[in-house]
Amino acid sequence: MKKKITALLLTLIMLCISAAACAATGLAQAQETKITMQTVREENKLPITAGVTVGERLRVTITVENTTEQDFPGKMVMYDPAGNLVADFPEP
Repeated sequence: MKKKITALLLTLIMLCISAAACAATGLAQAQETKITMQTVREENKLPITAGVTVGERLRVTITVENTTEQDFPGKMVMYDPAGNLVADFPEP
């Protein structure tokens, strides 16, 4: 059961990374970005290094950084793993 949960979590994380990468590269072909992701346990803020238990709350932070001297040509958008537009997300 734990292997299924771990596999599901890893699949969800990869979908989030893919969605962020697609949103970032969709802005402009010449725009260079650096995408990083951090997943921590919400209760103790420790990084995920092993399996996750059912019902455990996680915090996922995805950072998209412009690595050029040029501004992004438009507003950033984010899609969830199902391909739906995320209406609002906080800015740091």
